[in-house]
Amino acid sequence: MSGKVKVLQVMRPSAGGIKKHIFSLLQKKSGDFIFGFAGELTEAEQKTLKDLGVTYYSVAIPAGISLKGDLKACYSLYRIIKKEGYRIVHCHGFKAALPGRMAAFLAGVPVVYTVHNSIWHENVATFKRIIASLIERFLTKFYTHKVIAVSENLKKELILRHGVFAEKITVIPNGVEIPEEVKTIPHQPVVIGTLARFAPQKGLNYLLEALALLSNRGVKFRAIIGGDGPLKDELKELAKELGIESLVTFPGYIPNPAEFYREIDIFVLPSLSEGLPLSLLEAMSWKLAVIATNVGGIPEIINSGENGLLVPSRDATALTEALYTLIFNESLRLSLGERAYITVREKYNVAYMVRRNEEIYRGLLK
Repeated sequence: MSGKVKVLQVMRPSAGGIKKHIFSLLQKKSGDFIFGFAGELTEAEQKTLKDLGVTYYSVAIPAGISLKGDLKACYSLYRIIKKEGYRIVHCHGFKAALPGRMAAFLAGVPVVYTVHNSIWHENVATFKRIIASLIERFLTKFYTHKVIAVSENLKKELILRHGVFAEKITVIPNGVEIPEEVKTIPHQPVVIGTLARFAPQKGLNYLLEALALLSNRGVKFRAIIGGDGPLKDELKELAKELGIESLVTFPGYIPNPAEFYREIDIFVLPSLSEGLPLSLLEAMSWKLAVIATNVGGIPEIINSGENGLLVPSRDATALTEALYTLIFNESLRLSLGERAYITVREKYNVAYMVRRNEEIYRGLLK
């Protein structure tokens, strides 16, 4: 590979882990590549990209399937690729990969497609899942050069549900920055927290129900539910209906997650569907005791009882019992947190993730 290769990252509007994932790739990039970013970002995020030497292109990619919107996005991406001389297009998530792969095909450049989450979770209507699966199968077979799955579970789904050839898929787990110094200082009362997009697949209503069950037992605690999304008002109303409004804080979008993780003792991820959640890895890197549901790629990270606790999804009672156990067993909380930290440091370091992604780019240019 001679000279610096231009790679265009493509993402639809997202407030979740996909954006964090891409920014990690860009912040830790090697000197072999020049990156561009196509999507929609805030002014502050655009400034961050500028400081990193990444060119930003404002491209509107609709959230749902929209013939007009997707064709417009495809044309915009095609023009960027051809005009700016991008040699690889890297699409993140199903929606970005719809116009992104077609634009790359028209421009005659190879495509990398990272699958971050399942498109088959139950909160999507059946007919939409079938349409999405057919589109996924067609585009991945004919218009995708390499697929990256962030977990083994997602790789299996791509093979079994969407007919993707196994040899086309590489599993590269998400990675996070490991804090230089982590001090574990228990709070009184215990602080329970989560950081998630307020969307149905995150199962935050089950967390609120579990917190209400704890409160009904007379357990003392505080809770912080960070994040934003379409269910924000609904979840706040549910907290009020459950009588725990005074115990739960909704701070909204958290610009500095490090401060959030320092404020809590137990991190909970009650998801119904997951790829390989970055927020869980971040929490573990801060030596927090974690409770998560046994879905998607989460069991690949958590060995229940060793570096965290797993509970069934959609089960507020099981979540309550896990919380009760950790609230009243400080030594278990601390030991789970220590082992969680070791797990992330050894297996989910961001530097490893970036290196593996760049190896994929180099392989496409041989």
